[in-house]
Amino acid sequence: MYKIFTTRTPEFLGLDKIASTLPTTNKSIDIIVGLIDTGVWPESKSFDDTGYKSIPHTWKGKCEIGINFTTSNCNKKLIGARFFLKGYEASEGPINETIESRSPRDDDGHGTHTASTAAGSPVGNANFFGYTNGTARGMAVGARVAVYKACWQNGCTGLGTCLPDSLDPKKVSGKIVLCDRGENSRIEKGNIVKSAGGLGMVLANTDQFREATVADAHFMPAINSGHSVEEINYIRILTNVGVARTYKVSAKLDDPSVKVSIKPEVLSFKTNEKKLYTVTFTTSGSKPNNTRSFGRLEWSDGKNVVRSPIAFIWKLP
Repeated sequence: MYKIFTTRTPEFLGLDKIASTLPTTNKSIDIIVGLIDTGVWPESKSFDDTGYKSIPHTWKGKCEIGINFTTSNCNKKLIGARFFLKGYEASEGPINETIESRSPRDDDGHGTHTASTAAGSPVGNANFFGYTNGTARGMAVGARVAVYKACWQNGCTGLGTCLPDSLDPKKVSGKIVLCDRGENSRIEKGNIVKSAGGLGMVLANTDQFREATVADAHFMPAINSGHSVEEINYIRILTNVGVARTYKVSAKLDDPSVKVSIKPEVLSFKTNEKKLYTVTFTTSGSKPNNTRSFGRLEWSDGKNVVRSPIAFIWKLP
């Protein structure tokens, strides 16, 4: 199973055929693209600021220092970089600093990839092991970039869990706060929001709780919202070509919002026998229309592997 790679994103998406969807952007425009992800690798040529004018005077952000990251890593293209750990470490414990940097530096690569896709400067002679050679560029090449590292090795769980000492009163005061359900009690979350100066709370269910809502006696105005889940089943056939053998299945997906289960997980075949199995896909939340994700099923007897590619596309009603 091969994933799609391209250095020609606008053309790949068909946006080059409609001028209004791909307007020309010059360097040093005052548009700032902010990304919440795994951070940034500032040395990437996608953040080259050659030819850029001064940073817009309206910019109020900052370039935060940390391990392997100083203010000199920011420039007139990458104008802001920060990292957020309180909520994550309250939920998951201290990060492993032998593999993760306590700074905006991207140790994963995902944040750098998304930032450069959105607004990366043109990089000539870019290729994937010699293939798809061309100029790699972001969709808005002239925009500035501000990166906020809030996703770490085990995910981004600190974003909305509303744990003790995870909320900044300066940002929460006078506002309605969205909290993810889980980790600590529902009532405690409301009390944490109130203590930080919040006016109200929306308690959002996660995959674990789905549509099950609870009417609690909170210390402030609050509502518990459900989490929709869609389940799709497919019946497939696996054919054993050859002698009798037993296969065990595994699934690999690149989208954590999609869960897959296979029944049965083990199939024992006679020579040249066919057997049925059921694949169940469970999706939670929603994604932009036409979003694509990929994965595969693998049946293996320890020596031979039978692979079935999987592709998802979200179609909104």
